Amino acid sequence: MLDPTDYAFIDHIKSALVGAPPILVGDWAATPAAVLMPLYYKNGEWHLLFTKRTATLSKHSGQVAFPGGRMDDTDLDREMTALREAHEEIGLVPSDVTVIGALGEMYTITNYSVFPIVGVVDYPYPFVPSADEVAAIFDAPLSWLANTDNFTRELRHIPMFTEKQPVHAFAPRDGHIIWGATAAMTVSFLHQIGLLQDFP
Repeated sequence: MLDPTDYAFIDHIKSALVGAPPILVGDWAATPAAVLMPLYYKNGEWHLLFTKRTATLSKHSGQVAFPGGRMDDTDLDREMTALREAHEEIGLVPSDVTVIGALGEMYTITNYSVFPIVGVVDYPYPFVPSADEVAAIFDAPLSWLANTDNFTRELRHIPMFTEKQPVHAFAPRDGHIIWGATAAMTVSFLHQIGLLQDFP
């Protein structure tokens, strides 16, 4: 369970996420999707959970991601999508997640319109990765993610945009590279909650 003294930080995140602006949007129709950004308190500080996708998946194979995917017809909203996908991918029961807010919309190069949903989970948790979808589960402290020595930013041409867009990449974490859309969501989250004062 969480240390009661740390609920103030969660309250801060809740407030900071209200009205979060879009991360990156286009002017065309994209497939609705959502991801869950799971937060938990471990070894005295807050961590963000990531997954590495299996090499056999047809899209984003082998890449680091947050649990998530496209919105199903049976999903009532993006929150339900994120929780359903997290249950399928890492065995996280929806009722074990306290959703505290969401970031703004982000279009991806695979033409998805993704909403990152932020949720708090008790730690330790008996995660069960899907053998078909998840090759590994790992985490990183927010303090490490917010250290600008641990990531870079480059402007690159992305096919669906006329102007170059920022592409972020973090230093290896447990042998995994957080980059692209997942890194952009992470950086946007850190900026929105005040851990990165200047949006890089």
